Amino acid sequence: MKVKTTNPDYLPMTTKVEKCNSTTKRNAIKHSNRFFILFVFVAIINSISCSQSSESYNTEHIIQGIPCKGDVNYFFNHKLRRCTLSKDYTYDGFTMPSGSLLYLFKSGTPEICEISREASFNGLLLPANSKVMYNIYGQKTGFWLAEKRSIQGVMIAHSWDGITNKVHKNGKLKAVWLAEEQEIEGVPCTSSMNIFIYGMKALHYGTKRMAFFYENGKLQQAMISKDIEIQGISFKKGELICFDKEGKIDRNAKLCE
Repeated sequence: MKVKTTNPDYLPMTTKVEKCNSTTKRNAIKHSNRFFILFVFVAIINSISCSQSSESYNTEHIIQGIPCKGDVNYFFNHKLRRCTLSKDYTYDGFTMPSGSLLYLFKSGTPEICEISREASFNGLLLPANSKVMYNIYGQKTGFWLAEKRSIQGVMIAHSWDGITNKVHKNGKLKAVWLAEEQEIEGVPCTSSMNIFIYGMKALHYGTKRMAFFYENGKLQQAMISKDIEIQGISFKKGELICFDKEGKIDRNAKLCE
């Protein structure tokens, strides 16, 4: 005779397994639904947060007279140290494009501007991401190119540090780092510091290796890239050559640097 019982301890093994599986499935469905609801909730919050962050980033704030957006950084004296420009901003005759990254001195005047797009610097068109430099008196002093570029017929090297390329007030080049060996007014020039080619003197020249120009655009000083005779005078590669404003060799000229 079969004995009926409701005591779970005496249920057949198959019945126990079926009940266990059923309970597990129900719990899994509950957890799955909770996870889905939580996922949807987090997604909605993130969407709202991102929308607010984007709106907040693009919101303009005038800080110490400078139009800024996004994250800003301050010095310990609460003076603005770095910001992204929310619109074009002009200082000392140079218009910094909107979106440019501006660094400032503790005094509050510009120090470096990394331009967001092509911009005119004293009549020279600088490529995006180039840097325009200022001194502590708020005067622009020079620039670094983000990529090598031919300006006024001279191929200028790209650089991110060191002495900047300089321009005369009339927009003519004043002193630049040459991107490669090139001929300027018939003179083979270079700014290379390769001591294996030009000797140890190239290392000691420092900024004298730059190509210098007068306000009239004429070559003033350069480092010779190969042995050559100019105006009846022989020069060895690695030597410096100087000219007067009329283009004549000046052996007694004070070296530029």
